[in-house]
Amino acid sequence: MGMTQELPDIRKFSAMLAKLHRDSMVDKDAPKEFGFHVMTHEGTMYQDLSWCKSWEEMYTRRFQSFVDQERVSQGPSKELDQILPGFISKVIPRLLRPLETHGRTIRPVALHGDVWYGNLAVDATTGEPVYFDPSVFWGHNEYDVGSMGTPRYGLGRDWIVEYHKFFPVSAPEEDHEARNALYAMAIEEMKRLLQAYPHGYQAQELGESEPVANAEQLNTNPKPRPDIPRSAEAVARLYTLSMKEYATSSPDEMFGFHVPTYNGTLPQDNTWTKPWKEFHVAGMERMLALEEEAREPSDELKRLSEPFLRRVIPRLLDPLETNGTSIKPVLLHGDLWLGNVSCQKASENKDPLLFDAAAFWGHNEYELATLRPLADDWAKECYRAYHELVPRSEPEEDWDARNALYATAVCFTGSYAILHQFMVFDTL
Repeated sequence: MGMTQELPDIRKFSAMLAKLHRDSMVDKDAPKEFGFHVMTHEGTMYQDLSWCKSWEEMYTRRFQSFVDQERVSQGPSKELDQILPGFISKVIPRLLRPLETHGRTIRPVALHGDVWYGNLAVDATTGEPVYFDPSVFWGHNEYDVGSMGTPRYGLGRDWIVEYHKFFPVSAPEEDHEARNALYAMAIEEMKRLLQAYPHGYQAQELGESEPVANAEQLNTNPKPRPDIPRSAEAVARLYTLSMKEYATSSPDEMFGFHVPTYNGTLPQDNTWTKPWKEFHVAGMERMLALEEEAREPSDELKRLSEPFLRRVIPRLLDPLETNGTSIKPVLLHGDLWLGNVSCQKASENKDPLLFDAAAFWGHNEYELATLRPLADDWAKECYRAYHELVPRSEPEEDWDARNALYATAVCFTGSYAILHQFMVFDTL
């Protein structure tokens, strides 16, 4: 195969890697344990891939095998000797055991095992992504993207974000940043994790330690969540001010934007359109087409998309603008997920800071739909506080279904089950 030694398209590669993980997970011959049936190597390092029932046990054995080889090749290290006991007994259990306790499970997937820029290329004939030189084993899917945020591997956090558009983050989601740091297996990250989680898993179970490492402790810099009332007030203020501005500047009350914008790596065609339903259907059509282009044609997607676009969306959005009801276009941030929300640095009150917008004029309820997958108390309180300032659109009884519909538009991960949930509306 002729290859061009350059980084592949981020979206196509993310889709390909997620497909490897997803397809291997459901394969009829997929193992129920973590490991591999033969020894493999990452570079010159052999991997202890003995079969284990838990990911925590398998990861610990593999990690210990790397440590043993490091000592043989590099000699004794006082720094490692100081770090390792707590790292193995506290940090690894704290971050990996929650994946498989309290009713949570993860299924083994086939991992490439050594994803970095040196093992990626582009097929010179087709232009499609190519990965090679694997260190294959069956493990947690997030392991394959854990090192992407580490500068020496030449990719970046955008690659992690893009991957998770095709494969959702494992629960507990709040540990995701720290798990990435763990999987990077860098000495500085190990130190930070040990500082962040000195009490281990047992202390967390007893409520004696913080469940999430803070920004000073981790290089990944997870952003603090701003004060809920101030967040809701900021979004509501954008709603109020933009609606007044639009009323004076555009009597046609169209939905869209004067230039294309981007949601992550996805281009948004913001052609001015009316009514809102037509704008939303056009956006979903483009998104589903990009899914098919990045992955492969799917009979299931074609079967589901037609009723979804032609009957389900009209069922939920037509009532917003019929029978005497109407909605006014408001200026939306457009990509208001936790990665684009933080606190102003100089603020003592956790005043919100919103950034990296995918702006357009649309229905105000679209804005907070990205919080739906969190399903936690912070997100629920945001909804409550926001709707104290901005009432739900009529018909109110459709609000939850509309919220799920808008979340589908921004959080589609390639799992067509997310379209199945709406088919109940195809019968109404």
